Amino acid sequence: MRIRSVRDYIVSEQMKIVFVLLLLIFLFSTLAIYTAVYYQNVQRAEENILFVERAVERFLKPYETQAERYRQDPQIQRYCRDASGDKAAAQTLDLEQGLALFDLERQIYPRTEDLRPVAGGVTDAAALLRETPSSLRCYIPLKEATGTEPIGYLTWVLPESALAEFLEQTIPASVSFALYDQAGGILYDTSVAYRYEEKAAARLKGGVTGVAIVNAEVGYRSVLAYLACLMPIGLFVFVINYWLAKQLSEKLVRPITTLIASIRQNRQGHLNYIDIDGSELEEIETLSQSYRDMMLQLNELMEKNQKENLLRIESQLGVLQEKINPHFLFNTLEFINSQAILEDAGQTAYLIQKLGVLFRYSLRAPDVLPLRQEAAYAKDYLSLPERPAQRAAHLSVRHRRGGAGSRIAQADPTALAGKLLSAWISGTVGRGVPPSSDDRL
Repeated sequence: MRIRSVRDYIVSEQMKIVFVLLLLIFLFSTLAIYTAVYYQNVQRAEENILFVERAVERFLKPYETQAERYRQDPQIQRYCRDASGDKAAAQTLDLEQGLALFDLERQIYPRTEDLRPVAGGVTDAAALLRETPSSLRCYIPLKEATGTEPIGYLTWVLPESALAEFLEQTIPASVSFALYDQAGGILYDTSVAYRYEEKAAARLKGGVTGVAIVNAEVGYRSVLAYLACLMPIGLFVFVINYWLAKQLSEKLVRPITTLIASIRQNRQGHLNYIDIDGSELEEIETLSQSYRDMMLQLNELMEKNQKENLLRIESQLGVLQEKINPHFLFNTLEFINSQAILEDAGQTAYLIQKLGVLFRYSLRAPDVLPLRQEAAYAKDYLSLPERPAQRAAHLSVRHRRGGAGSRIAQADPTALAGKLLSAWISGTVGRGVPPSSDDRL
């Protein structure tokens, strides 16, 4: 498992979260804008097709009005019912020039040799069909008196230019659309092929199918422009969040770092080193304060234990000294001293007194004592006669003002500083040291 610092972990995780959020915002906002543009283009196409539908209705309106007038003519009603109407009756029909009458199957007026049939797909509604490459035929149904079932059709042959001129005058040139008849023939087409386009188709009056086309490239370009603006904004947010993540991680890690430093110092033996930064975060502050309290209690316990151990050692040492320093020994020395005085043995009394002083000093001297006391003990010890070296010992102490310490000058054996002086003199003089030419060691 990879071990990472808390600082790096916080920054990396925060940047991952922000990256995912920015990516989601980027995707959803792009999808939302694209959807809005798409539906806007579709709505524009539907509005255009409605506009075209109204134009087609206005174009067919005059023909429907004229057909309504003919429908009320009883003679035309009878003529349509009698598909084999005689020629004389046909000649009495009052129809405008260019107008043709069809029954439900074929043309019956004016009579033609080929008996032109009704165009396929024509039903009970008006229809506009392609007749020839340059002409159109408009079918208007003639219904019986009840107005439910058609009994025939009135038709007009129109030049293609008539429909084109009407639509050009009615519909703006910016509207791209196409009209198709029931058979799929093109009636009118001003559509333009765009790179990105949206279409709307509808069944119009007269059996006409209208298709409106909208240029969607402008709308989709706005989506690209939005994306171009969103990318630097996202980058700016990413950088700002990185800086904030660094600040947050530093704020979280600083007290933890100082806590780790204190633990390392304590591990090395510096138990009094407790330097932990405070934190406004409850969990970290609780951890830091708990460690401070633990180390303070530990120091107090160690100090208390040290004092107890010292007292116990001193007590044991005192008991030991009592064991090896009985009062009867000193009482005996005092008795011998008194007896030597009574017997006029001054030298003996002197030696016994010095022996008592040395014995008390060796038993009761503290661990640390001034040099002059150690020197006095050495003088008392050297004052005893009959040394193996067979020489008179002399000890002088000289202090140098401003020096680094004191210097002990000893005439016969050597010079030694510190509380080891008495032990050194005892070991050296007691075992005997051969004299030198300059009486010095």
